[in-house]
Amino acid sequence: MLFRSPSTPRPGFTSREQADLQERHRIEDAMRITGNHREAAAKKLGYSAVTLRKKFKKYGMQFPDNRGKKG
Repeated sequence: MLFRSPSTPRPGFTSREQADLQERHRIEDAMRITGNHREAAAKKLGYSAVTLRKKFKKYGMQFPDNRGKKG
C-alpha cells in the first residue's frame, strides 16, 4: 500500500485535526517512498511543489534540502 490507511478517530481531536494528522502522514509516507524527492512526492500526492512546501510549513515539518539528489 502506498499510504497509511486512515486511523481510528482519536478522542479529543476535532475532525479537522484528524484530517490534518492524516495529511501529514501521507506527506511523510510520500517523502519516504520517493527518497525525499520533493517533486516526485508532490506528484504522488497530487500537489504542486509549491503546495508541498506550504504543507511542510503548515505542519512544522523540515523541508529537505537535497531535493532527492544522491551524492
